[in-house]
Amino acid sequence: MVRIMLLWGATSASMLFVRNEYAFYFVRFLLGVFEAGFAPGAIFYLTYWYSTKRMASAMSILMLAGPIGSMFGGPVSGFIIENVHGASGLAGWQWMFLLEGIPCLVLAGVVWKFLADSPAQAAWLTADEKRLIASELNEDGGSGHSSFGRALRDPSVYLMAIGYFSLISGIYAVSFWLPTILKENGLQSLTEIGLLTAVPYAFAIVFMIAIARRSDAKGERTAHAVVPGTLAAVGLMIAAFVPTQFAISFTGIVLATTGLWVAYTVFWAMPAEKLKGSAAAGGIALINSIGLLGGFVSPYVIGLIKESTGSTQAGLLTMVGFVLVGMTALLLSQSARFQRT
Repeated sequence: MVRIMLLWGATSASMLFVRNEYAFYFVRFLLGVFEAGFAPGAIFYLTYWYSTKRMASAMSILMLAGPIGSMFGGPVSGFIIENVHGASGLAGWQWMFLLEGIPCLVLAGVVWKFLADSPAQAAWLTADEKRLIASELNEDGGSGHSSFGRALRDPSVYLMAIGYFSLISGIYAVSFWLPTILKENGLQSLTEIGLLTAVPYAFAIVFMIAIARRSDAKGERTAHAVVPGTLAAVGLMIAAFVPTQFAISFTGIVLATTGLWVAYTVFWAMPAEKLKGSAAAGGIALINSIGLLGGFVSPYVIGLIKESTGSTQAGLLTMVGFVLVGMTALLLSQSARFQRT
């Protein structure tokens, strides 16, 4: 993970040297490659520390970085682009990538020094605490795949990947097109748009923690992911049908953002229940790789439809379909047969 963080930060900072459109696309592609490697590594890392019955709560804390980053990233990015543009001959977007890539480089060193690979290596845990964690993890050892080959033949793994694809598609739809929707309602200042984009993520943070804890307490995953995901589809539909009525469309976006992030959080507790040992790393990476294609497909499809129709409505409705198909896939994944080792 440290290597990926270094590459991620260095690639972001390298935007400083981008001088044409094709170089920008190439470097942005590399940024996505390193980001894709980080997510499954971080999720797999948590399986060394938390049992499946506590995974949703642990995941909610890890995933808070997403909405928090979006809350502060929007206003900060808008401020940098508007106020630092032209300094030292660099465009505002170049300064944005440079300044926002540096923290990742710094944190890589912090992670390298202080993050223990497993509870057994954590100097800040007592011997009793280490035994307690080991005991909880051992209780999980009797179920799920421990062979990556068997996981590859399990239809439920691919159904979960489809579900994850739909969630990523929805999340990217909101993050990419919320500023456009705000502009269509008359907002022009990048700083003001950045501040308003923070509001849906503030709601998401509260409900991510609350629903994840409830999921752990009830020992139930499917409904705690599918219901918020379905509500998110409803929110996107509201935003699509009343784009010019700001209060209503913005409420829809808040519902969509909150529902998608809640479903995303609880979702990652589901593969942990089916994938063990060597299957966990490969299976999580497989699901993540398929799902992250939504990060490319979603903005591209919405942009293509907007270009053809002149409106974001049809694109958002397409995302509604994506999310509903994904939630159906998650329901089916829990009833699909999977082979135990």
